[in-house]
Amino acid sequence: MVSLFDRPECALWPGPWAWVASLIGVALVLYVFMADAIRAAGGGAEAVRHVRPIQFNWPVFVVAWLLLAAPIVDLCRQQWGRRLTKEADSDRLDDSREP
Repeated sequence: MVSLFDRPECALWPGPWAWVASLIGVALVLYVFMADAIRAAGGGAEAVRHVRPIQFNWPVFVVAWLLLAAPIVDLCRQQWGRRLTKEADSDRLDDSREP
């Protein structure tokens, strides 16, 4: 999205809140996938090797997945805002104007 819609005079880049949300999502996803191994870590390397998943925490995974999408949502929000302004006409490649 950035390479397609970015303009030098008005940069299209996810905001800091989107990056923070995405990093929290990364941490949650890692936790969801490693929760069983983390619990077994106290038993040593042998205990971690024999860990089998008991259950998958789908609610936390879905929240993490939504947080991972925050930069994309922010880019879409920015692009939508551009389309609602007069500057949107300058995005046209053929320099045509709407009536």
